[in-house]
Amino acid sequence: MTLHLPEQLSGFLAASLLFGALGYFAGQVGRWLKRSENTAPWLDRIAGAVFVALGVKLMLGL
Repeated sequence: MTLHLPEQLSGFLAASLLFGALGYFAGQVGRWLKRSENTAPWLDRIAGAVFVALGVKLMLGL
């Protein structure tokens, strides 16, 4: 099954728009997080908890 060029082009444009918007809003959130002094310790704690959970999962062989 092959797609026609207009269908491929519309899919490409939709994906480009979606990922472009995602990148833009991720940048805005990143700038907001950098300005806030209270978020850095919480982000570090969350990242630490994720690494501990992954280590436990690896240890248990799940």
